[in-house]
Amino acid sequence: MDIDSASILLLVSFLQNFYKVLFLCFLKGVLKVVLHLCFLKGVLGVKRSTPNWAVLRECGQGPLQFYWFRAAAKFFSSLQE
Repeated sequence: MDIDSASILLLVSFLQNFYKVLFLCFLKGVLKVVLHLCFLKGVLGVKRSTPNWAVLRECGQGPLQFYWFRAAAKFFSSLQE
């Protein structure tokens, strides 16, 4: 095995593991959102078919992705200062 094929195999292995980790992080985020909405719907006592946006607005909240984005923006802003 020459150096080029070894480096290509190493790169492919790295990318496969990177995308696996990225996908697992995405699934964890989706699971948190689903559990959060199930909890809120249970507290309000509404059907599972109730729109998510209505449940979140009734509880005075927004989608978790907005909070995550805002937190990432604040963190990036603090790094710039």
